[in-house]
Amino acid sequence: MTDGHPHAGTFAERLTTARETIRRSDGKVYTLEEIAEGVRKYTGDTCSKQYIGDLLSGKYTAPTKPKIEGIAHVFGLPPSYFFNDALSEQMQEDLKLGAALREAGIRGLAARMLEVEPTGRETLREMLNEIHHRETVARSGDLDQNASEQ
Repeated sequence: MTDGHPHAGTFAERLTTARETIRRSDGKVYTLEEIAEGVRKYTGDTCSKQYIGDLLSGKYTAPTKPKIEGIAHVFGLPPSYFFNDALSEQMQEDLKLGAALREAGIRGLAARMLEVEPTGRETLREMLNEIHHRETVARSGDLDQNASEQ
Protein backbone atom coordinates (compact mmCIF):
# COMPACT_ATOMS: atom_id res chain seq x y z
CA MET A 1 0.00 0.00 0.00
CA THR A 2 1.12 3.50 -0.79
CA ASP A 3 -0.42 6.66 0.66
CA GLY A 4 -3.35 4.62 1.99
CA HIS A 5 -4.31 3.42 -1.49
CA PRO A 6 -4.18 -0.21 -2.60
CA HIS A 7 -1.52 -0.99 -5.16
CA ALA A 8 -3.04 -0.38 -8.59
CA GLY A 9 -0.91 -2.97 -10.35
CA THR A 10 2.46 -3.46 -11.94
CA PHE A 11 3.64 -1.50 -14.94
CA ALA A 12 2.63 -4.47 -17.11
CA GLU A 13 -0.86 -4.57 -15.59
CA ARG A 14 -1.33 -0.85 -16.02
CA LEU A 15 -0.12 -0.99 -19.62
CA THR A 16 -2.41 -3.94 -20.32
CA THR A 17 -5.40 -2.07 -18.88
CA ALA A 18 -4.60 0.97 -21.01
CA ARG A 19 -4.20 -1.16 -24.14
CA GLU A 20 -7.40 -3.12 -23.55
CA THR A 21 -9.55 -0.10 -22.75
CA ILE A 22 -8.18 2.82 -24.78
CA ARG A 23 -8.80 2.02 -28.40
CA ARG A 24 -7.84 3.45 -31.75
CA SER A 25 -10.43 5.68 -33.42
CA ASP A 26 -11.77 2.62 -35.29
CA GLY A 27 -12.36 0.80 -31.99
CA LYS A 28 -9.53 -1.70 -32.44
CA VAL A 29 -6.75 -2.42 -29.95
CA TYR A 30 -3.42 -0.72 -30.63
CA THR A 31 -0.92 -3.19 -32.05
CA LEU A 32 2.49 -3.55 -30.46
CA GLU A 33 4.00 -1.98 -33.59
CA GLU A 34 1.66 1.02 -33.37
CA ILE A 35 2.63 1.60 -29.74
CA ALA A 36 6.33 1.26 -30.55
CA GLU A 37 5.97 3.63 -33.52
CA GLY A 38 4.19 6.16 -31.30
CA VAL A 39 7.00 5.97 -28.76
CA ARG A 40 9.63 6.39 -31.49
CA LYS A 41 7.84 9.44 -32.91
CA TYR A 42 7.32 11.02 -29.49
CA THR A 43 10.80 10.40 -28.09
CA GLY A 44 13.00 10.13 -31.16
CA ASP A 45 14.42 7.08 -29.40
CA THR A 46 14.48 3.47 -30.54
CA CYS A 47 11.59 1.25 -29.53
CA SER A 48 10.49 -2.09 -30.96
CA LYS A 49 7.29 -4.07 -30.84
CA GLN A 50 9.30 -6.78 -29.03
CA TYR A 51 10.17 -4.27 -26.29
CA ILE A 52 6.49 -3.30 -25.91
CA GLY A 53 5.59 -7.00 -25.75
CA ASP A 54 8.22 -7.52 -23.07
CA LEU A 55 6.76 -4.63 -21.06
CA LEU A 56 3.27 -6.11 -21.41
CA SER A 57 4.46 -9.55 -20.31
CA GLY A 58 6.36 -8.15 -17.33
CA LYS A 59 9.74 -9.30 -18.64
CA TYR A 60 10.89 -5.67 -18.49
CA THR A 61 9.61 -3.79 -15.47
CA ALA A 62 11.48 -0.48 -15.44
CA PRO A 63 11.20 1.44 -18.70
CA THR A 64 13.05 4.73 -18.97
CA LYS A 65 11.25 8.00 -18.31
CA PRO A 66 11.16 8.89 -22.05
CA LYS A 67 9.65 5.48 -22.87
CA ILE A 68 7.01 5.93 -20.18
CA GLU A 69 6.22 9.39 -21.54
CA GLY A 70 6.00 8.04 -25.09
CA ILE A 71 3.70 5.18 -24.11
CA ALA A 72 1.53 7.56 -22.08
CA HIS A 73 1.34 9.88 -25.09
CA VAL A 74 0.14 7.05 -27.36
CA PHE A 75 -2.79 6.40 -25.02
CA GLY A 76 -3.44 10.03 -24.11
CA LEU A 77 -2.59 9.39 -20.47
CA PRO A 78 -0.43 11.38 -18.06
CA PRO A 79 2.90 9.57 -17.47
CA SER A 80 2.06 9.45 -13.75
CA TYR A 81 -0.65 6.87 -14.56
CA PHE A 82 2.13 4.29 -14.68
CA PHE A 83 3.65 4.98 -11.25
CA ASN A 84 1.18 6.92 -9.06
CA ASP A 85 -0.98 4.30 -7.34
CA ALA A 86 -3.85 6.62 -6.38
CA LEU A 87 -4.07 8.19 -9.83
CA SER A 88 -3.67 4.85 -11.58
CA GLU A 89 -6.39 3.23 -9.50
CA GLN A 90 -8.87 6.02 -10.27
CA MET A 91 -7.94 6.11 -13.95
CA GLN A 92 -8.27 2.33 -14.27
CA GLU A 93 -11.81 2.55 -12.90
CA ASP A 94 -12.58 5.36 -15.35
CA LEU A 95 -11.06 3.37 -18.23
CA LYS A 96 -13.13 0.30 -17.37
CA LEU A 97 -16.27 2.42 -17.16
CA GLY A 98 -15.47 3.95 -20.55
CA ALA A 99 -14.96 0.49 -22.04
CA ALA A 100 -18.29 -0.68 -20.60
CA LEU A 101 -20.06 2.37 -21.98
CA ARG A 102 -18.84 1.45 -25.48
CA GLU A 103 -21.22 -1.51 -25.34
CA ALA A 104 -24.49 -0.33 -26.87
CA GLY A 105 -26.69 -1.99 -24.25
CA ILE A 106 -24.82 -0.43 -21.34
CA ARG A 107 -24.78 2.97 -23.03
CA GLY A 108 -28.54 2.73 -23.57
CA LEU A 109 -29.16 1.81 -19.95
CA ALA A 110 -27.00 4.69 -18.73
CA ALA A 111 -28.84 7.12 -20.99
CA ARG A 112 -32.21 5.91 -19.73
CA MET A 113 -31.04 6.23 -16.12
CA LEU A 114 -30.68 9.97 -16.69
CA GLU A 115 -34.41 10.13 -17.39
CA VAL A 116 -35.36 8.46 -14.09
CA GLU A 117 -36.07 10.49 -10.96
CA PRO A 118 -33.50 10.19 -8.12
CA THR A 119 -35.73 7.89 -6.02
CA GLY A 120 -36.21 5.63 -9.04
CA ARG A 121 -32.45 5.55 -9.64
CA GLU A 122 -31.92 4.50 -6.03
CA THR A 123 -34.48 1.69 -6.45
CA LEU A 124 -32.71 0.53 -9.64
CA ARG A 125 -29.34 0.69 -7.86
CA GLU A 126 -30.71 -1.52 -5.05
CA MET A 127 -32.17 -3.97 -7.59
CA LEU A 128 -28.86 -4.16 -9.44
CA ASN A 129 -26.97 -4.73 -6.19
CA GLU A 130 -29.36 -7.57 -5.31
CA ILE A 131 -28.96 -9.19 -8.75
CA HIS A 132 -25.17 -8.89 -8.46
CA HIS A 133 -25.25 -10.42 -4.98
CA ARG A 134 -27.38 -13.38 -6.13
CA GLU A 135 -25.12 -14.02 -9.13
CA THR A 136 -22.03 -13.87 -6.92
CA VAL A 137 -23.56 -16.37 -4.48
CA ALA A 138 -24.62 -18.64 -7.37
CA ARG A 139 -21.10 -18.54 -8.88
CA SER A 140 -19.61 -19.26 -5.47
CA GLY A 141 -21.94 -22.25 -5.10
CA ASP A 142 -20.99 -23.47 -8.57
CA LEU A 143 -17.31 -23.25 -7.63
CA ASP A 144 -17.94 -25.13 -4.36
CA GLN A 145 -19.95 -27.78 -6.24
CA ASN A 146 -17.20 -28.23 -8.87
CA ALA A 147 -14.50 -28.47 -6.20
CA SER A 148 -16.38 -31.18 -4.27
CA GLU A 149 -16.96 -33.20 -7.45
CA GLN A 150 -13.24 -33.38 -8.26
